[in-house]
Amino acid sequence: CPAGSPPPPSPSSSPSPRAWPPPS
Repeated sequence: CPAGSPPPPSPSSSPSPRAWPPPS
């Protein structure tokens, strides 16, 4: 990553976690 760019968002800290099982 270029200098000065923020790190990529972590999958564990995603705003909308994956629901399991997925809604039908």
